Amino acid sequence: MMNKIIQTVNGALVAVIKFLRKGETDYNSNDPAIVQDIKFLAKIYGWQFKWYKPENTEIYFRKKGCGLAIWHSKMTVRTSINHPKHGKTQLYRKRVDMEMLEDILNNPRVHTNKGYTKKTHGNRIKN
Repeated sequence: MMNKIIQTVNGALVAVIKFLRKGETDYNSNDPAIVQDIKFLAKIYGWQFKWYKPENTEIYFRKKGCGLAIWHSKMTVRTSINHPKHGKTQLYRKRVDMEMLEDILNNPRVHTNKGYTKKTHGNRIKN
């Protein structure tokens, strides 16, 4: 019963965060509330907070061998995964809103049509 209540409260809080920040993709890098919102969403999806670097607005999380870096000032998200076919890969997504961030937290391999990968020689490949 208690787990169901916690899930309901968490779901309501996620809905409030998404409503309040709907469509936002640029955030004041000095706003501590965005860091807390992101950390809360990540925790709900099982991501473990590792560090926050306020000097470059990077928040970093880990989950089951995956890495997730979020630069909240421009809402750029990098997922680092071990892809079944391509091996270790990094996927960058720019100007991510809270709804898309929730999708990425739920499935780091989700296709958003906003991403690109970097090859070793520096070229970008659209995703």
